Formats: sequence, C-alpha cells, structure tokens
Amino acid sequence: MTTRNSLKRATHIYLAVIIVVLLPVRTFGWGSKAHQTIALIAMTRLSTSANQAIAKLLDPRETLESVSTEADQTRMLRPDTKSWHFVSIPLSDNYYSRTKDCAKGETCLIEAIDQQIAILKDTGRDSNQRAEALKFLVNLIGDLHQPFHVTTNTNPQDLAANRVRVVSLAGRSTNLHEVWDTDLVEYGLKQSAKSVGEYASKLNSKFSQSSSKQSSRSSGIVSTQGSITDWALEAHKLPWMAYMHNGEFMVADPQRSWTLDQGYYDNNLRLVELQLVRAGARLAKILNDIFNVKQGY
Repeated sequence: MTTRNSLKRATHIYLAVIIVVLLPVRTFGWGSKAHQTIALIAMTRLSTSANQAIAKLLDPRETLESVSTEADQTRMLRPDTKSWHFVSIPLSDNYYSRTKDCAKGETCLIEAIDQQIAILKDTGRDSNQRAEALKFLVNLIGDLHQPFHVTTNTNPQDLAANRVRVVSLAGRSTNLHEVWDTDLVEYGLKQSAKSVGEYASKLNSKFSQSSSKQSSRSSGIVSTQGSITDWALEAHKLPWMAYMHNGEFMVADPQRSWTLDQGYYDNNLRLVELQLVRAGARLAKILNDIFNVKQGY
C-alpha cells in the first residue's frame, strides 16, 4: 500500500512538471516579487475588519503576501484555471467583449475575478472554498494590471508579446512579455536597493490616492474607482508605449530581435510601478468592500 501511494505521489509530481513545461508562456503573470509587492501594498490599506476576516480564512502563518503566488502553483495541477490569468483584447480595440476576447468554453481574467469575488462574498460557502477564492483574487488582481495580460497585438499576432523577441538589459534572449512580467520589477528593486517590503512601502508613498480635489489622470495619482473591466481597459492602453523602443514599434518577427537598453527600462519602470500600486490599492478596496467596510477611496 505504501509503495502504491509513493508511486501515485510520484506520478502527480511528474504530471505537474509536464504541465509546467507545456503551459504557454503567456499564461504566467507577474513574477513572484511583483505579486508580493502588490499584496504588501494592499495589506497597508486594509481595514481592521478586513484584516480580521482575512485572518480567519487563512492559516495562522499565512498572509496575503505569502499566498500571492499560490494561484500560479495551483494552475500547474489545474490546467483549467490557466485561462483565468489573461484576456486577449486586441491592441487595436478600445473595448472588451467576452465572446470576442475569451475563447469559447473558457473563463478568462475578468470573469474569473468576478467569480472569486462572488465566492468570497458568500458567507454560506465552505471556508476552504472562500480561502481559495481569496488566494486567487490576490493573484488575479495583480495579473489584471500587467498590460500584456489584457492585450495582444493581432497585426501580426504576437500572443501577448510572447512572440516579440528581445534581448534584455542583462543580455538574456527572451520576449517582451517576460520583460514586463519579471525583468522590469527586478530592475526597480535593484535600482532602489531595497527589500520587497521596503520597495512596497516606497511605492505606497510615491503614488497617492485620488481625492475630490485631484484627478485620477494626474501624474502619480491612483484611483480605486471603476469596475474590473475599466481597470483592464486602462492597462490595455499601456502597451502602445511598451511596444516602442528607440522610435520603433516592436512586433513579432522571427527574423528580428530588439536589444533593450537602460533607456527602455527607465522609461517603462514608472508605468510598472504605477500598475503595482494600482493593483495593491484596488485589491484592498475590493477586500474592504467585501467585508462590508466603507473606506475613503
């Protein structure tokens, strides 16, 4: 019996590895440090009631930061959730349509977030289901704010910039999507010479929330108003800048690779940091609303 269980466990591990290898690159969201930064920003903006409710759902040693990447790990054993992490809105479009932008039979990012919110709100649900929904929500709100998780260039099709070949600042051959997932955040951390926690605190101070006297369109202002779709379309506008490098618009071309310089990283770092703070602030807003606490957002 023990041997059979061992073989079964080994088979599960083997299948998980195979799934990781076969999953398309585009389904992976922000890197772990980005998700941790978002969670830490959210944690500073939670109400007492929200903190208490979250503590009841999570294990004693868990925090929003520690569970922020669990959805990525879950996806390895539950391939049906991989479509939850992105939505393919064409770059040329300025609107979202579920039938157009989400493959038939799949649940994409916007709907997946709505589903997790509904589960969290349902106090009649099993606590384990609500805890899982919370973990997914932390991760998916982050992905919603990664511009290439809500955008794909269809002229030519680049699979959310995964087919746009680039050489990173460190000299690594990669793709533009991966640069936005991990490289730019790592660059920001390195430039700040801070830990993830210190970086989150710095960004929290750098970007302020909008008030009645400030426009959310102003530089450095973070608004938590709007819907999940509104936030997706806001992020969807950013690739117009992200695709630009030294006056050229980077596209999927098997014969071409763009070498990104420090100027590209510096020019786009502020956008990345703004998106991290937007994600953290909006995650906190959602959680505070779920747990029936009105905040001055």
